[in-house]
Amino acid sequence: MDDSQLRIALDAYRRVVGICGSQAATERKIGIKQQTVSFHLKNGHPMPAQYVRKAEEETSVSRSLLRPDLWPIEESPLPEGRSGEVPAGVAPIPLSPAGTEQSSESTRA
Repeated sequence: MDDSQLRIALDAYRRVVGICGSQAATERKIGIKQQTVSFHLKNGHPMPAQYVRKAEEETSVSRSLLRPDLWPIEESPLPEGRSGEVPAGVAPIPLSPAGTEQSSESTRA
C-alpha cells in the first residue's frame, strides 16, 4: 500500500469510528477490539481485511476507501460535458494533512 492509499484508508477508518460513535461502539458493531482500533489508528495501520465488509455494511464507508490496496478505487466517468475542473468562483475544499483536524471556521470562505 503506497502513502496515498494509506492516507485514504486511515481517513476512512476514522470515518467508520466517527459514524459508529466511538472505538468501543466500533467494537460492538463491527467486531474489531477497541484496543486494536486504537493501536491501528495511533500507529498508522489500515483496518484488517476481515473487518472491512462488516464495516461497509454497518457504516456505508466503501471498502475501496478502507482498503484501496485490496479493492481498488474505480475511476468513475464524469458526466458528458464535464471536465472535472473546479468551476470559476468556487473554492476547492482544502485537504488537511493526515492526523490533523480543521475547524469548520477555518474552512469557511
